[in-house]
Amino acid sequence: MVPVPPRLRGGEAILRDAHIFVLRKEQHDFRSRLDRLARLYGLTERQKQIVQLSLEGHHNASIARQLDLSIGGVKNHKLRIYDKLDITSERELLPAFLMSL
Repeated sequence: MVPVPPRLRGGEAILRDAHIFVLRKEQHDFRSRLDRLARLYGLTERQKQIVQLSLEGHHNASIARQLDLSIGGVKNHKLRIYDKLDITSERELLPAFLMSL
């Protein structure tokens, strides 16, 4: 029998065989972690910008507008990022970011 964890500020957490990550929402901390990820995997400055915007929740069209790229250009950059991080989709980006810390 698995013990049920105590209440956590307005909700319950029942996780089995899972990793739990807690990140402070501080811009400096986020940027330093992003810089580390970029160095570790050899991301270019543009790729780093795209990872940042993706992790902030921006979709491809929003990223394209902000970085003055085409949507296809954003998709191409993302494919190269996924290749460098050895992932296959944006869904795997956050776990890859967290696991590289």
